[in-house]
Amino acid sequence: HFHFVLRDKDEWNPQVYTHIVTPKVDKSFVKKRIHQKDAVIVNSLPKPIFQETKINENVLNIPEDKMTEKNKKYWKTKLISFIKKKYPKIFDLIQSKQLKLEHVPIIVYCKNTKCKSAEKWIEKMLHFGYYNLFYYAGGFDDFEKK
Repeated sequence: HFHFVLRDKDEWNPQVYTHIVTPKVDKSFVKKRIHQKDAVIVNSLPKPIFQETKINENVLNIPEDKMTEKNKKYWKTKLISFIKKKYPKIFDLIQSKQLKLEHVPIIVYCKNTKCKSAEKWIEKMLHFGYYNLFYYAGGFDDFEKK
């Protein structure tokens, strides 16, 4: 996100505005993050489809349609547990309070550019206070292309 102020005529408005930005990333970015293990990769599709569209063994499945205020605690626990198991460097930063869970870099994807699950997932995560999100719009179909 970024902050900005507006100027009206010759005076600066004292109001500071914030704009949230979710960068779109490409396959090379995702592959680099997978190799470096410095961003959590999330597939936002329902579980049966997730098994068919998993791009790596270190991908977490948090289905967009299951993300509600009611079960927010469940998927937060699942995210922490997954990070501890698959991303120990990130987990150590969280444990040492150098990184908040809400600031962990997360790349989310779904099937392809026509699929809207990842976009909805990002909207929900922003609502829940997570801000370091990346959108892999090409999704599984793009990742599988040679």
